[in-house]
Amino acid sequence: MYTVAITTLVTIVLLYSSVALALRPIVCNTPSAMHRQLTGRYGESVRFDGVTSANELLEIYIDFETGIWSIVVSPSRFRSCLLLSGDGWRGPYLQTEEH
Repeated sequence: MYTVAITTLVTIVLLYSSVALALRPIVCNTPSAMHRQLTGRYGESVRFDGVTSANELLEIYIDFETGIWSIVVSPSRFRSCLLLSGDGWRGPYLQTEEH
């Protein structure tokens, strides 16, 4: 069940993100700066992560209390880019270990 939910979520994110990327500017920073911004300023935590077919790290940050979420892709260990963010998270509430 967990694997199916995550696979479906990542597939939807990747399909949507390709359209979204064409329509909006992308914010990029170092991975550590991006992590500090999302965890410190917005109170989000990495809840899901995985490696894409292009060998990029995909992370989904979520604050389950406020519903704020962000999707970050890291094409290298020196760069992370915020693809999408929003509020009203309604996806799975599976707890994963903190990163």
